[in-house]
Amino acid sequence: MKSIRAVWEGVIVAETNDPIVVEGNYYFPAKAIQTEYLQPSETRTHCPWKGEAAYFSLKVGDKTLEDCAWTYPTPTEEASRIKNYYAFWKGVDIVKETEEERSQRIAIVTKQFSESLANDGDHRAIFDKVRTFLSNLGGDALFSTLPLDFVEELSFFNFQNSNNLCFHANHKGEINAINPTFEWALNHLPDFQGQTLAQFLDAFEIIDGPKHEEFFETLKSHGWVRIPKIRTKKDSQWTYYTLDVAITKHGDLESLQGVQGELVNITHEVELSQSLAAAEANRKSLLDGLKTGLFFFDSKGQVAPERSQILETILPNSKSYKSIHDFASRYSKVKAENVSTCLQLLWQDEDDGFFSDFSSTISMLPSKSVITVDGRQRDITFEYRPVYSMAEKLDKVIVLVSDVTEQLRNEREVRYQAERIKKISKAAANQEAFQGFYRESSAFFERADQQIKDTSDLSQLKRDLHTLKGSVGTYEFSAVAAQIHSLEDKIEDGELQSAPTEVSDHWQKIYAMWSDQICDILAVLGLNQGQDHVAIERSKLAKIEAYSESLQDQQLQNLVSSLFQYSPAEVFAKYVDYMEQLNKRFPEKSVRVNFSPESCELTYEEIQKLDGALIHMFRNGFDHGIEEQAIRLERGKPAQGVIHISTKRSSTDNSLTLTISDDGAGINGQKLAEKALRSGYWSQERFDQAQDKDRFQLIFAANLSAKDEVSDVSGRGVGMDAVKTFIEELGGRIELDSKTGKGTRFTITIPGGADRKLGKVA
Repeated sequence: MKSIRAVWEGVIVAETNDPIVVEGNYYFPAKAIQTEYLQPSETRTHCPWKGEAAYFSLKVGDKTLEDCAWTYPTPTEEASRIKNYYAFWKGVDIVKETEEERSQRIAIVTKQFSESLANDGDHRAIFDKVRTFLSNLGGDALFSTLPLDFVEELSFFNFQNSNNLCFHANHKGEINAINPTFEWALNHLPDFQGQTLAQFLDAFEIIDGPKHEEFFETLKSHGWVRIPKIRTKKDSQWTYYTLDVAITKHGDLESLQGVQGELVNITHEVELSQSLAAAEANRKSLLDGLKTGLFFFDSKGQVAPERSQILETILPNSKSYKSIHDFASRYSKVKAENVSTCLQLLWQDEDDGFFSDFSSTISMLPSKSVITVDGRQRDITFEYRPVYSMAEKLDKVIVLVSDVTEQLRNEREVRYQAERIKKISKAAANQEAFQGFYRESSAFFERADQQIKDTSDLSQLKRDLHTLKGSVGTYEFSAVAAQIHSLEDKIEDGELQSAPTEVSDHWQKIYAMWSDQICDILAVLGLNQGQDHVAIERSKLAKIEAYSESLQDQQLQNLVSSLFQYSPAEVFAKYVDYMEQLNKRFPEKSVRVNFSPESCELTYEEIQKLDGALIHMFRNGFDHGIEEQAIRLERGKPAQGVIHISTKRSSTDNSLTLTISDDGAGINGQKLAEKALRSGYWSQERFDQAQDKDRFQLIFAANLSAKDEVSDVSGRGVGMDAVKTFIEELGGRIELDSKTGKGTRFTITIPGGADRKLGKVA
């Protein structure tokens, strides 16, 4: 058979007479490879039918050819025959040699080996090279074709100098000589002096290699034979060897006289291999026993085949995924280029002058996913742990995969019950105020429900939703508020940003959530949804009021009116609580509400009418007006900001004036004006002629906000225009004054009236 060689830069890097040809590529067995020229590469590729390929580079002298060789360490079952076979490309020449060329080369190489023997005398090392050379050319049978003079020179059975166990057999086939090393080892081996070669073999258990008959047939036909692994036991201790036996120059192939042999102790290698096998078994057992999904990926994003058994249960069909790209594309919307960038940054060479923090970089990969298994949604989380080499370089990344569906469900239930208790507690603390809130919010829900159905005035709908979100938030309906905030995103610039059916379905979900929660609170508190609960019957109190008016007794009228009026601190209690909620959600800010001691008393009805406007104003004061604590301290202000409330009632027309001021940053009139110019709300001429008071008035313009980013607190540009609309519908007016760095003051005036509903008369 012809010899096949892989040649690069004039060097034979692989040679065999028994290659495997797959898809036009010659695959060389591992024993045919000159491994001193190979350098492992981190490159990995995946073939659908052969499996994962590992790559190597060639280095000859000072020249390197990257990723020019590959092998399949763990091929698929279909490609199992090329396991640990190597193929070459990228300029490595595949050369086929004729029989004549091969004979010539054997002669040349034999001469080179003979010269090496004369120079350094390392018989064992040169014998192994000869054997590898011949095996790759045409098999061990070529050993018998070597010149006997060379075989005699090659005699690695150097009795005096060999560290291995060497012996000779005489013309009778009896072992008649052993070297000192063999003699020293006799306490571990039987005494072979005078025994035949057959008896010698009987003393060992052949683990790997030719058995007795095959052994002697190979020795006669080849002139040499090797048994890779044999063992003998003494004192309960196994010792492992490799056995080489050859016919000497003066030997007789038929009678097996003149035989030389050598035993090489490989016990350490065997024990190490067994330890590695046991470690691998333990590792597999550990992976199979894990309750968390686990897999690894390397610098190329390739996922190792070793994975925890439960991973397939958590992520069905994941065993077919070979790279982190596969996982990311299947379980998230992370783009492929982002995954590649993440891998590049994780394994960035620090010598490049760039350092990438692991936790920050790994956040580019998915951390959670929602999948459907057997028709049920499952919540999945991904955690990433680095594994570093001895050189403190990132070697691989461990991915922990958990099904947290039940955990999240339990957490949601705990949050729901905690929120429910807070809602009930707040409502119970002031039932009359809660009923007013309920009536006002129900009216908004009913109006919004109609607007969702006909969509004729989406701008008004969005304003109502914005107001409703703030209103329900004051009574701890945070889940409802969050859903309304999400629905707002689907309505922009007077147009639906999603399909009408999607908007309608979302609204129905909100409405149902509101109805369930409000009914729960009313039932717990024993309140009738359609009835005001007061300690004094309305008809009786109305008679008292009418009688006081008929008598034109001012003192009596004032006393009756006082039944409906309470201090601002009591009437505004829910807004103070709302500020406390915002303080907890945004700890970078701190805001308190205080009241002027000269303030007049108010009725709950008056404030309930202003509820929508007040929610916006308190929210905007917190989000827009008051600076973060660190910024306030830099500006020489106290860390805690203040929203100040004062009320005054006119003695002539009973009108109410409410002043809300803060000590925050003030309104950025210039910024508002620039937005008005960009949006077309103002012309260039109007922009150029505007004064501060004109710029401040822009805060009441629809869809303009002084804040660049939308949050779930404010910034949508639908707040203050809604406030102005509310107040004007009540026949009132709103004015403002602002100073940069000092704060903003709003003054609201609403007319007085005879329509009063009972507050806390109970």
